[in-house]
Amino acid sequence: MTPALITAFVLCFVVGPMIYAIIFRRPLTKALIAALAISVVALLLFSNLFKSTTPSAALLCMWVSWVLAITLVVRALYTRLRTQTTRRWTYIAGMIATTAPWFGLATAKMMSP
Repeated sequence: MTPALITAFVLCFVVGPMIYAIIFRRPLTKALIAALAISVVALLLFSNLFKSTTPSAALLCMWVSWVLAITLVVRALYTRLRTQTTRRWTYIAGMIATTAPWFGLATAKMMSP
């Protein structure tokens, strides 16, 4: 594996779930919701700005916005659920969803010459 691939792997399978878990433990307030939503939009805008000059920075911005969006949606859903089992599985599903970009990268790598 190349260093870039190892870095992408660690980001997707270690750093992403850690970001998710750290933010998830904070109490859900309007300020947190606003901060996450603004961060997602800002990162996507930055991604669009960086795409022609530094594609890796654009990809990183998209990836972080993905993790934050998943965290926001799952955290909001988590507060609406009543049973502990449903809450646990929702938390786990969100944690797994943060790793989804890896599979897109792996598929692209596999399909490219």
